Amino acid sequence: MPHRRRRKGPKALPLLIAVLAILAGVGLGWIYSIPKARIEDQIRKAGGFDELRTECRSFYDRHQSPETHDWTGGDLKELPPGIATLQPMMVAASRGSDPPVVHIQLSAGSHRHGLIVLLNRMPMRFSAEDLPGPSRPATTTWRTRQLADEVYEYVE
Repeated sequence: MPHRRRRKGPKALPLLIAVLAILAGVGLGWIYSIPKARIEDQIRKAGGFDELRTECRSFYDRHQSPETHDWTGGDLKELPPGIATLQPMMVAASRGSDPPVVHIQLSAGSHRHGLIVLLNRMPMRFSAEDLPGPSRPATTTWRTRQLADEVYEYVE
């Protein structure tokens, strides 16, 4: 009976690869959970969700004429103080949409993160998939969660 030669090399390589894959997945989940906790705390420190909705209503009302533009970076003093404390990259008011919406984009790139604030109460059958918001390809997966009445957070 011929002697079989054992394969030399790391025996634990498949196990190591599996462990690293699991840790990478857990790590990404942990990274994406950080902004969620932080944004709620920031909103509370800025006056809470009622104040956010009030400031978004004010922003929306000021940005309905064709002469006004959405805020895209620049001087945070141009924004209501509670919205400014979130340090957004962009704040946009939907013109003529139903429901009226203010979109607060907090980060850009391949994983955009932000808030959608609805300015009217929505029926019970309303879901986060119905949210108007930043333009996105139909194939993009949007993860949303409701933070408070009419306030939704999204991560792409």
